Amino acid sequence: QLRDLRQFAQARRVGPAAVLGNSLARVVSAIPPNVVLPPTIGSHASLNLFVALVGRSGESKSASMGASADWQTVDPSCAPSKPGSGEGLAKCFAVIRKIPGGPGNPPITRQVGKAWSVLAQLPEVDTLISTGGRGGATIMSELRSASSGERLGFAYAGEAKRITLSANRYR
Repeated sequence: QLRDLRQFAQARRVGPAAVLGNSLARVVSAIPPNVVLPPTIGSHASLNLFVALVGRSGESKSASMGASADWQTVDPSCAPSKPGSGEGLAKCFAVIRKIPGGPGNPPITRQVGKAWSVLAQLPEVDTLISTGGRGGATIMSELRSASSGERLGFAYAGEAKRITLSANRYR
């Protein structure tokens, strides 16, 4: 498989290591979040995976993402997303829906799951750095929490904004 991946990457003129990193992230995105590492130290550990492709502009980092998707099919497939904030990261997984109340009962809000797995692709580090550098930005701390499968989201006072994901319930 590794030989095939290397030949495919070279044929597509992208770095084999970049295609491997992208392919590993795609495989992990298909593993249900209840699959965790045993608690040998502390508690269970998530299989969530972060891959950083490092190179100058034009060195085919984004092209390697496309090549990986062409080389490997995973089931279930996970559409790439591009969260723009810590709150947006949680919203990749769930939304708040207003459910109408019955006669004499007010409407209620409920968190509804959209996906248990998200393949977040942030191809330009400049975007991530500027997003993380804004006043009050939470994207960097939420990404660090997500890397180890910790609880995501914030317990806002307003129910319409309160999206929280329990630990090890997302990938």
